[in-house]
Amino acid sequence: MFLVMGISKAQILNETFDDTSNFTTSTPFFSNGDRAFFGITGDTNDFGSNSQPSGLKPYEGFLGNYLTGMRLNGLGADLPITITWENLDIQNITDLEFKGDFAEYVDSPGHIDAGDFILVEYQIDGNGYEPLLSFVGADFSSGSHNGVFREDTNFDGTGDGQALNYQAQRFTKSILDTGQTLDLRILVSVNAHEEDFAMDNLIITG
Repeated sequence: MFLVMGISKAQILNETFDDTSNFTTSTPFFSNGDRAFFGITGDTNDFGSNSQPSGLKPYEGFLGNYLTGMRLNGLGADLPITITWENLDIQNITDLEFKGDFAEYVDSPGHIDAGDFILVEYQIDGNGYEPLLSFVGADFSSGSHNGVFREDTNFDGTGDGQALNYQAQRFTKSILDTGQTLDLRILVSVNAHEEDFAMDNLIITG
């Protein structure tokens, strides 16, 4: 009798946004109490020293806490805002895989414009960031305005893949490179009222 042994997966990152100990941001969490904000909500709220905003969108599918934002430059922050995880240990680990849940609440019409984006990047051993997952504006109802976020599957600036909506959706990408340490960086640029995003359950295994 032959026994087939399963290969266990190493967990490099499991970001549920229950606290802020694992990542850094290019600007502190903030809220104007209305529709310009950046922070954590769900079971608990963390918008820095500011109050919970009234403009939070009614996403579905997120459990516990999640990261969200709207009109990210509304209180003077530089765009894009970046969220970074550094020096994740991947020594002797192969077959790296990234998973993450993303959403954007589509009003009628949508509010995402051509200049808005969400970009997930990684770098290994400090050798420069590579794109991993990208969402850009698409399906515009007025020129290059009032659209939705769609995945840019080949990073050419055109949204040609799955569209985001109010429901959290899981996206999975392979990281083919190997090395000693991995940095993950997410850049987000939304600069008007009703332009929003949410993300949760960022997982890297190998």
